[in-house]
Amino acid sequence: MEPGNLDLARELSGLLTLARYGQSFCKPSKRVLLKARHERGPRMFEPAQIRKMLDAANPTLKAMILLSVNCGFGPSDLARLPIKAVDLKDGWIDFPRPKTGVHRRCPLWPETRKAIRSYLTTRREPTDKQYADRLFVTKHGGLFVREEGGNSGRLQGLAGRAGHGYSPV
Repeated sequence: MEPGNLDLARELSGLLTLARYGQSFCKPSKRVLLKARHERGPRMFEPAQIRKMLDAANPTLKAMILLSVNCGFGPSDLARLPIKAVDLKDGWIDFPRPKTGVHRRCPLWPETRKAIRSYLTTRREPTDKQYADRLFVTKHGGLFVREEGGNSGRLQGLAGRAGHGYSPV
């Protein structure tokens, strides 16, 4: 890249300095990673924290939080959950993990079923018809995660508004 283009690229991307990777970058050992994880402590919400988030949540996030707790779903699982995988009549979700394809079958709690039914009364049609089979779409008809990976931060935002300064993700 020409020097002028490098300056322009740096300016447009907002980088003050270029990131340096390559042979000098070494991944930490497993022992170092485990020690850091231990020092950080558990990354989970306590029941009182979940109740507080549920109290602050709109119908969409309430259903998502309850499914997360009830079935162990993460943001990507929730965003990719098809409507046909949810059996509200018998109270089951039959849905393989999107990343691994591992089969999961989860019984739904009554409060989870109630929250999903409540959400379905307000569910918008997706803006992109390829996502019409998804259970969860935003109020603007989009997905709750970017398809190329990563989550949109809505659940972390709710945790922050509920007074929790950390993210379980």
